[in-house]
Amino acid sequence: MKANEKSLIIATLRKEILSGKYLAAANPFPSERGLARRFGVKRSVVAQALQNLSAKGYLVRRRGKGTFLTKSAQRNGGPIGLIVPGVAYSDFFSALVSGVSRCAQKAERTLLFGDISAKDAKSRVDQAKRFAETIVREGVSGVIYQPLEFVMDTEACNREILSVFADAQVP
Repeated sequence: MKANEKSLIIATLRKEILSGKYLAAANPFPSERGLARRFGVKRSVVAQALQNLSAKGYLVRRRGKGTFLTKSAQRNGGPIGLIVPGVAYSDFFSALVSGVSRCAQKAERTLLFGDISAKDAKSRVDQAKRFAETIVREGVSGVIYQPLEFVMDTEACNREILSVFADAQVP
C-alpha cells in the first residue's frame, strides 16, 4: 500500500465531509467497495483511510450497517453564517469580515454573508432577522454574529435574532 494513496483518500473525503456533501439523505456515505472502485485502490487501503477518519471524529463505522457521519461532522459540515451589521458604518468591520473570509477559505468552508447595510435602524434589524432565518434554513453549522448597535431597544432586538439560532440549535 502506498501512503500517498491513503493520504489522498483521507484528504478528499475530509474535504467532501466538511463541504456538506454527505449531509443530504440523497448522498449517504459510500461503502468501502464503492470507494475502492472510485479511487482505484484495494479495499484495505480504503478501510485504513476510513479508520483514520473515524479516529479523527468524522465517521463512525458500524459493522454490517455501514459508515456514518458523526454528529460533530454533521454539524461541522455545513456552511458558516456571518452576520455583521456594522459593515455598513465602520471600517473595522470590513477588516473583520475579510479576515473571517480568508480563514473560511483556508479551512475550505463555505461562508454565507448577507447584506445588512440599511441606513435606518429598523430596516437593519429586519434584514438581520431575515438573514438569520435564511441561513438557518441553509443548514449552517455555526454563526458569527456581531450584535446590532444604534437601534431602539438594542438588547431586545439582539435577543430576538439570537433566539433564531437558539431555536435551531445553531452554535
